Amino acid sequence: MRPHVSWLLLATLACGGAPGGHDAAPPEPAAPVLRGSGPAVDVLLDLDDAGAHLTLARMAQAPAVAPPMGPVIGTAEVLDAAGHVLVQVAIPDMRLTSVIDPDGDHGDHVILDRTMARVTVPWPEGADRIRVGTDTAVPGPALQLTGGAPLATQVVGTGPSSERLDLIFLGDGYTAAEAATFEADVDRMVAHVLSIEPYASYADLFNIWRYFHASNESGADHPELTPPVYRSTTYGCAYNCNSTVRLICCNSSSLVLDAAMALPGAEGIVVLVNDSTYGGSGGSTYASSYTGSLGPEVTAHEMGHSLLGLWDEYSYGVSATTSGGPNCESNAATPRWSWWLGTNGVGAYQPCSYTNLYRPTTNACMMNLLQDQYCSVCAEYAVRQIYGRLPGILSQTTPPAGSVTVTSTTPFSATTIAGALAGSRWTSTWRLDGATVATTPTYDLDPCLVGPGTHTLTLEVGDPTAYVRSDPTGLLEDSAAWTVSTTCLTDDDGDGYTVVDDCDDLDPAVHPGAVEVPFDGTDSNCDHVDGLALAPPALTAGAMVTLHVDGATALDRVYVLLSTTGTGTGPCPAGLGGGCVDVLNPLVASVVADADGVATRTLRVPGGLQGQHVWLQAVQLGSQAQTSPVVPVTVQ
Repeated sequence: MRPHVSWLLLATLACGGAPGGHDAAPPEPAAPVLRGSGPAVDVLLDLDDAGAHLTLARMAQAPAVAPPMGPVIGTAEVLDAAGHVLVQVAIPDMRLTSVIDPDGDHGDHVILDRTMARVTVPWPEGADRIRVGTDTAVPGPALQLTGGAPLATQVVGTGPSSERLDLIFLGDGYTAAEAATFEADVDRMVAHVLSIEPYASYADLFNIWRYFHASNESGADHPELTPPVYRSTTYGCAYNCNSTVRLICCNSSSLVLDAAMALPGAEGIVVLVNDSTYGGSGGSTYASSYTGSLGPEVTAHEMGHSLLGLWDEYSYGVSATTSGGPNCESNAATPRWSWWLGTNGVGAYQPCSYTNLYRPTTNACMMNLLQDQYCSVCAEYAVRQIYGRLPGILSQTTPPAGSVTVTSTTPFSATTIAGALAGSRWTSTWRLDGATVATTPTYDLDPCLVGPGTHTLTLEVGDPTAYVRSDPTGLLEDSAAWTVSTTCLTDDDGDGYTVVDDCDDLDPAVHPGAVEVPFDGTDSNCDHVDGLALAPPALTAGAMVTLHVDGATALDRVYVLLSTTGTGTGPCPAGLGGGCVDVLNPLVASVVADADGVATRTLRVPGGLQGQHVWLQAVQLGSQAQTSPVVPVTVQ
């Protein structure tokens, strides 16, 4: 399971920056980090005009999450103790924030002077420290939330946070008396977002939460008004960010701190601003939206930025030197979504964020117009991003993946993060030594059909959704593998015992669980003794000897008798009845047989028997009365 990490301490070190007015686009986009199954490190960064600066690093103990695809501002490197680079992760410039206008096909953006950013970096074996530019840090332990349960209230819960994408809604400008208003606003936004594809199809992979922190006053700052309006609110959200009237900026440090306190490890943050004036913002740290009539649409658009890393498809009015992002492309002839060309109106159309970049469709996407749909390219990217934030598809397998010994037909199965594999959205393919043997949720491996030896069994699961045509890093796939040692143990006579345990696998009356019939010429219970048997001992007068009796009934008492005449006429000891050798001396010994029907007793041979011929016999009463053959012995 993947534990979440609290950003409580991290957020206290983060500094929110004043917005700036930069329009120049930094260079090439950052390549996404592949999801991994091993440990990872959460890295908190300050971003400004000088680049990326390492603030703090903590063990995340979670898969690395791909950062938003965008212009690069720096690189996070994982070093070993000798200073060798083990992993490099490009840090995208997350300072850009934007807002879409309600009348469509345009919007506004700014690049902040300074902001906070978080990236998750794989932590391979041998890793020692993190380096960002000239800054280095040894990751501290993963932070945990004090007090146990999250402070946030769950709105939608589909599974453990370790196996879900967690989204938290915060509110700004809601007074204590407006708590119910905040709850209703969250419900309205959530219902809208989960009605949009592909979110609707993957709603079972989301947990959605809300956290209420009352403001002193209702509303938001409006410095653009005459006279200006200022409110005392929790996160200081204000319109007219960087002189852009509809762009809302908030105190990112305060809201990330609250999110970390309320829900450690939340992957997405949305701030609802309790104001009826149209506005919002989207960036990599958080999304914000006003709560008026178009609030749900604004929320969905801005989440496309902060949760998924999609770019705006309207124009900022300036050109860019970058080659683009997931849905913006500089090469119209061979765009990065070439496999969608000619389908659902997908092509290459200017502009896309910048005047010289191309978008996938003319107007069929909420990243271009304020509407309730994604184009095929953005929907595909959304699904890949959802999977990229999950630890995998499979949660456990039966038997556990690894080395397994199979001697009889054994069922192999798996459970997914959404429950049973049967009936789920995921397909399954079983391969034995590379060859497909089943496409069912479970596979019964018969070692007699497979043959003896060592084999490799794999289960491959995948999502065949029509939303995704290209999955180059395998985010929609998962697998499990077993090394199987097989031995074919047949049960030809059908008595429930295989040939390894059954001494006669052609006779159903002969098996280890059968009742032994003494001296009938058949070893019925496979103990290699046809009835009670006393092993011939070597007797030395006055010396210790260990007597062994086999073929007894488990836990019954066995008596060992000694005779100096061997006539068989008795008298037998009282209670033993007839049928035993005559005993001139007292009973030699008795002992209770063990679970395997073996009775063992060590005793001293009488000294007066030296040179004499004696006869020994074992007698068992109880659940099955029987006597052993007489064993003649000469005492030394």
